[in-house]
Amino acid sequence: MNAKKSDKDNVDHRRVLETLLAAYMEPAFGSLPKREVDLKFLEALESVGRIPKEPTIYDLVTTLRITRGKARALLYDWELRRSTPDSIREKAIAVLKRPVFENKGKTLSLEIENPLVSDWIREQAKIHRFIADGTFSPTLITMPISGFILIIESILDEAHKKEVRKALVKAGAKDGSFTSVMGSALEHVATKVIGEAGEAVAAQAMSYLTPLFSEVGASVTTEIPKLFGPLFGPKN
Repeated sequence: MNAKKSDKDNVDHRRVLETLLAAYMEPAFGSLPKREVDLKFLEALESVGRIPKEPTIYDLVTTLRITRGKARALLYDWELRRSTPDSIREKAIAVLKRPVFENKGKTLSLEIENPLVSDWIREQAKIHRFIADGTFSPTLITMPISGFILIIESILDEAHKKEVRKALVKAGAKDGSFTSVMGSALEHVATKVIGEAGEAVAAQAMSYLTPLFSEVGASVTTEIPKLFGPLFGPKN
């Protein structure tokens, strides 16, 4: 009985090689800049399964045996060529779901491996005029809770924000603007998860934040009150 083939076994290596060679021949043999050649090889490595579809900097460091600086620059250029505004937004949302609360819930940090997403979040900080500090590491951004809320506001449309606000008020938050209701909700989440370590904090925070970004429907109207209700406590 034949074993089930893996994705690697199903790859058409001839097609991958032909694509790579065709790219190297454009517009003439050997005329591509070295960085473009590197990116074509990176695409080929992803096609044959040697690197993940969404590689981390560490994946590139260990697989390609290059420095973190070179891996980050390579990943940045690759993301520039294959990303769209919508895909960057979706990747940013995935990061925003996993904050680590700090400083008694007044600030939070985001671990961002994707340098293009990091740039997107820093640009949001400039637009909304708050400090996004990346002093200690290029992959770690720290910001105030208020800034985090401004980014969420910029991502969700008005109808979505209205439903999230209503669901949080139903859960026990004091009625008010989206900003004030979200601030109260995040304060309660921070109180719940603060003091735990690393992944435990991010994973627990993610369980609360994921429904906030879900499509309007049961995940918002039902899951948010169920999750946040115990945080706010019984209504008076």
